Amino acid sequence: MTETDELLNPLEPWEQKKKSSRFKNLNLTKLTIRALLILFITGITFACSYWRDEGTLGTNAIKNFFADSFIIFQYPAVNLFYHIGSYNWTTYIFGLIIDAYIYAIVLGLIWKLISRFKKPKEEKEISMH
Repeated sequence: MTETDELLNPLEPWEQKKKSSRFKNLNLTKLTIRALLILFITGITFACSYWRDEGTLGTNAIKNFFADSFIIFQYPAVNLFYHIGSYNWTTYIFGLIIDAYIYAIVLGLIWKLISRFKKPKEEKEISMH
């Protein structure tokens, strides 16, 4: 591309950079599905935690495990909003959604790392040559 072409079409270099983005392999559908699953589990743990605080949960070990694990699903965004001082229901729900997407990204990276080590034997032999 010459200098005159860049002057005539200034968006073309941007389009080239956009194609070589770091996030070209990011699948937003899979990310959203993982985040929704994490939000669903967060809702279950929230309900179990609420029921235990009210004294209606009982002694079921699985429900108590979910109640105890609710604190994990609140980090880092909900905790950050709490310490900043902007803590109401809107920021709480927004923080849970941010946390779900953070955990979804981490879960996707872990999945990709594990799948690299579990390649079939034929693929490993081909890649070694």
